[in-house]
Amino acid sequence: MAFDRTDPGSEAAAAETPEAAYNLEFGGTYVAPEEVREFVLLSEHQQGTMAAWAERLIPADGPWPSAAEVGAHMYADNCAARSPLLRAMLLRAAESVDSAARRADGGDFADCDEERRDELLGELESGDDGILFDVVLELVFEGYYRAPAVLDAVEKRTGFRVMAPVEGVELEPFDESLLERVKGMPPRFREAGP
Repeated sequence: MAFDRTDPGSEAAAAETPEAAYNLEFGGTYVAPEEVREFVLLSEHQQGTMAAWAERLIPADGPWPSAAEVGAHMYADNCAARSPLLRAMLLRAAESVDSAARRADGGDFADCDEERRDELLGELESGDDGILFDVVLELVFEGYYRAPAVLDAVEKRTGFRVMAPVEGVELEPFDESLLERVKGMPPRFREAGP
C-alpha cells in the first residue's frame, strides 16, 4: 500500500520524511541493549553502509572499541524501526551516502577508504541533508554508550559504573548503635494545649 508506514522498506515513508524535530521521537524508540540481537530494518547492503559509517563516527582507539565493533549501527537500526520518521530518515541517510559515493567514485560508501568516507560524511553533514547526519550520529552514539564493552571501558578508565544510578549500589548495613546517644536525650519539644 502506498501509505503503509509499517513496512520498513516502504518507499512512501522514505519519500515523505518531514524535516522535523526528529529528537522528539527518541522517547518512544528506546530498545534495551540486550534486546538488540539482529537487524530489523536495514538490508544487508545497508548494514554494511551503516557499519562503515559508525566506524568513522567512533573509530577504535586502544581499549575503546569502534562503534561498528559493538554493534551501535544495529542499535540504531532497532531504534529507528520503532518510529516511521526515524525509519525513513535512517533509510534516506544510508541511501544518501551510498549515492554520493557512487556518483563520485563509482562504488558504494563501504568500499571507500577512511579518508574518502570522512569526506563524504563531511559533505552530508554540511549539506542540505545535514539533519540525516545528525540522526545517525545520535542513534550511533546512543547505541555505543549503551554497549557492555564500552560501559566496561568507562568503568576501567574512570572507576565510574555507569549503570549504578539505575541498578543501585549495595550499602553497608546501618549501625544502629550510632543512635543510642540520641535515643537517651530528653525531648526537645513541649506539648501544645488544645
